This record gives sequence, C-alpha cells and structure tokens, in this order.
Amino acid sequence: MQLDNIFKKVIQMWTTDKGAFNSKSEAYIALNTTLTNKIKDIIKTDMNSSYFVLGHSGQGNWASVPWLEISHLVIKENNNIYITYLFKPDFSGIYLSLQLKSERNKIKYNKQEIQQIISRARSFLPWRNTQFSDEDISLPTKEIYERTNIVSKYYSYSNIPNENTLIDDLKVMMSLYERLSVFNSQYLDKQSERECIKYYTHLSKPFLLLAGVSGTGKSRFVREQVAEPDRKERYQLVAVRPDWHEPSDLLGYISRLSGTAQYVMTDVLKFIVKAWQAVEKAGFIANNKVTGNRVQLPQVLPYWLCLDEMNLAPVEQYFADYLSVLETREWKWDNDDFSYHSEPLLSPTAWTDIENFQQELGVSDELWAFFQQNGIGIPFNLIVAGTVNMDETTHAFSRKVLDRALSFDFSEFYPNDFSTFFKPTTKPKLLSYPIYSQLKQGDLDDELANKSISFLSALNQQFEHTPFKLGFRALNELLLSVHSFQPQTDEELQAVWDDFVMTKILPRIEGDETKVENVLDKMEEQLKEQLKHIWGVNKRPDLWREQIDEQASPLEIPCRSKVKLEQMKKLLTDRGMVSFW
Repeated sequence: MQLDNIFKKVIQMWTTDKGAFNSKSEAYIALNTTLTNKIKDIIKTDMNSSYFVLGHSGQGNWASVPWLEISHLVIKENNNIYITYLFKPDFSGIYLSLQLKSERNKIKYNKQEIQQIISRARSFLPWRNTQFSDEDISLPTKEIYERTNIVSKYYSYSNIPNENTLIDDLKVMMSLYERLSVFNSQYLDKQSERECIKYYTHLSKPFLLLAGVSGTGKSRFVREQVAEPDRKERYQLVAVRPDWHEPSDLLGYISRLSGTAQYVMTDVLKFIVKAWQAVEKAGFIANNKVTGNRVQLPQVLPYWLCLDEMNLAPVEQYFADYLSVLETREWKWDNDDFSYHSEPLLSPTAWTDIENFQQELGVSDELWAFFQQNGIGIPFNLIVAGTVNMDETTHAFSRKVLDRALSFDFSEFYPNDFSTFFKPTTKPKLLSYPIYSQLKQGDLDDELANKSISFLSALNQQFEHTPFKLGFRALNELLLSVHSFQPQTDEELQAVWDDFVMTKILPRIEGDETKVENVLDKMEEQLKEQLKHIWGVNKRPDLWREQIDEQASPLEIPCRSKVKLEQMKKLLTDRGMVSFW
C-alpha cells in the first residue's frame, strides 16, 4: 500500500469507533504496525537502516495526539531531538515535525530554556531552502508539541501528497536531523562560547598529521569525527599511492587523448567541490563572495578528507599546491559578520578549453559563477587529515610541511588502553574547522595574549643560531590555539602551551648531535619554568579527549612535552641523532 493511502487509513481507523484501548484493534494496528513497518521499509531501502521507528497510540488509553517517532539508533542516546509524524486531534491533517524532547536526564526544560534551544537549532539548520517552516503548529490538546517544534510541514487530510513527495520530504527532514545529530543536546543547552567549546573544538589549522604505529586507530579517528549517518556526504578516504609525484595526482589533469580537452577528475577534487556545495547550500555565497554571520556558521559542518598513508609518496611534491594555497586562507570579521577568501587550487584558466565542465562538476549556476571568478579554492569547512607511518617505506617531512600542519603523536594524544577495549571510558572530542586565520588586537583577552607571547618569546630564545627558530606563523597559531580553547586558569593555559609544543615545535627538531647540540636541554630548562603548574607531579586537563560518562570528573593527564622531551633526549644520547617521530 502506498504511504499516502496508509496515512488516510490511519486517520479513517482513528475517526471510527475505536472502543476501549486495545492493541488488537484496527486503529492500533494501522499506526503501530502498518504505518510503522512502511516507514521502516522506506528508510531501509532509500536511506539508512540504523533508524528506530515506533508508533505511539497511548498507554492504557487512546492518545489524543497519536504519533510516530523516528530517531537514529547511534545518536538517540545522546541527542534529545527526533523526527515525528503528529496527527491533529481532530484528524484533519498530519505534521511532519522535527521535535525537541521537553526534558533531559529526567529534568524538564522550562519555557525559556526550550525557546533558547529551539532558536539555536533553527540557526544551525539550512531549513529556509526547503519546504519546511518554523511557523507554530496547532495541537490544542498537546501544547507541549507546539512549544518543542523546531521545523515542520503540514499535510491536510484532503490533500495528502503522493508517496514520492512524502518520501522526498522525509529524506530532507532526515538530512536536517542528521545535521543536528552532531550537536549533542548539551551543546544546544549552552549559553556561552566557553561552554560550547567543551563539546566542539575549532582547530587552529585545517591540516592534521596523525603519526603513529600501524593499527592504533588513526584512520578510524578521522572517520568517527563524522556522525555515521552523515559519512557518505562529509567523509572521504583517499589512499595515497607511492607513485604520486605532482599536484595533478591529487587534483586531476586535462587529457586530450580523445581529441578534445577533458578533465580527469579525482576523488579529492570531487570532495572539495562537495564541501563548497555545502557552503553554498547554507547561503554563504552571494555576488561571487563568501560572506555570512557567526550565528549561522554552525549550519556548515566540517568535511573530513583523510589521506591514508600520506607519506608513502613525497608530500612536498604532490601536495605542493595545496600547502601553498593553505596559507592564503583569509577570514575577516566585522563584529559577528565574516568574509572568507582563498586563492585557487584550480584557476578558471585551467578549464577554459573544456566543454561542459560545469556539468562534470555537478554544480549550480551560482556556484559555477563563483568558480568562474575565483577558481576552486579551499572551502573553509574542509579539514585534511593525513595518516602517517614513519618507517623505511615512507618519506620524511620537510619543515615546509610541518610548519603548515598540526602534527599529532597519535599514541600520546589518543592512547590505546587495552583494558577498555570492550568498554571504552573516554572518547575524542569532536573537532571543527578554524574560523580565524589571524587574530587582531581585541580578539583575545589581553592577559592571555601577553602571557602567550612571553612564553613563546622565552622558548624561541633557546633556538638562537639554530635552524629551529620560530617566526610569526608560529606565534599566530599559538594565539589561535589559545583562542580556540578559551583557557580560564593557569593550568588550562599551560595545557594549551604544552600541546602547542607537542604539535608545532618538537616535530621540527631533528638531526644529529652537531645540528641539535644542547637545544633539548635548554628547552627542558625553559619549559620547566614556563609550565610550572603542570610540569611536576601535577596533572593537566586533556583538551582533546573527554570522559564518556558525563558525570565523571574531567580527564587529566601528565604534561605531554615533559615525557616527549625525555624520550628525545634519550634517543640523542643513545644513537647520536634524534627525531620527533
């Protein structure tokens, strides 16, 4: 039976004499079995099999507003938002509604809290380009559903659309739901930027190197940064080949073998275009420029490109263009309004001779006009993560690469604890793209800025007359890191510094005793003073992981750079040379 006819059957059964509440009645079966199974079949066939569908007819008595719940099995536990079909009490129509549960952990929200959360949820979602509305719904006997409606669409009984339209609407609603799924309900509850950051951390750089021994979960870490329902859209795995030697291996090239110019696309270029389409869909492209507002920015979720075994080929060669363009990203903020620009990875002249290139890219006229004027640059929502193994089969990294990346010793930041294999107690925090490229005075608290500048200046003095000297880029990225984590105590600020040393400074130090000399000893002496609140027996907060149990105390760890420096000093003593890796 078609979905539209099933809806009509449910309404017909509920408007006849239902009698006493009975799970074997036709009204109960129509909602809880026939409609429920139909929605399950549609979702399993056309969308995602990991959805939970349940009809609600009442408990002991018939519900005044019968409804059907749709939620995702993976995110249901941590997210207090769900999809529902709500039948009007007079059965004159049905609402397809995205709803907020009225309580969390058995604590009811008050009306003001509900309004605040609903407002944030609406600001995150690109619902304005859909058939859905944020207008009030009318369910007089169940006012709570009216208050907790985020967006909805109404179907009058006399004009229920055909099954194809109903399925299309459900797909769009599920897409909106999955966008919200990455925002834990705690995130939606938060009032301040400080509290939001606890859940979603903006990186200082959209290029990560995840280094560690094989099998520690580097690729899985990148994949799990995207909620499972959204991975097909926002996650791309690309295996790097040993024979990659030039940018065309990454971004594609023009072939004239057929007699006419054709562009040979790569998965990387297709994914970059897909990320740009998300920016366009959120309404941030107008007049061939990228502009928007801070409140609307969470509508654009991060797109993760994982370059697996990134250093099987020489990164400085095939990734050269990307590394150069990466440094041209420019965010400009005017209060809460922003603009973004990047130089092109692929300039408009690259496709001048290619017919139907717009169709090959699969982009709208508006995005095509943007590309024609600006080229295809790096979209602000794209994060590239390269997994790295350092052995005799791989290539080392030059400082050009390391200076443009955040380098993680994966086992130090995300250790494999065998005792928690079956029941993990911690999880990585979700990461998002940077929203600043360079801070200006006033963007960061003066005290935090001055302390951080003094810290890096003192450390940089230890690198005088060595190839490890730091420049403005390092200082800018330190300040961006401090801005991202918003530390409130000296311990938290020094934890940010500690991780900066681990991801940006120590990876640059390599060589034999002649080259390194006593740099490690001088660093250790300086860091012992600069990180005095976390250097000794005292532990520091972990900024990159959190406890799975929300009631547990915040995760604390020893000072990372202290442990790493000891390892590197031992390597230099034992072998006469040292490397971070």
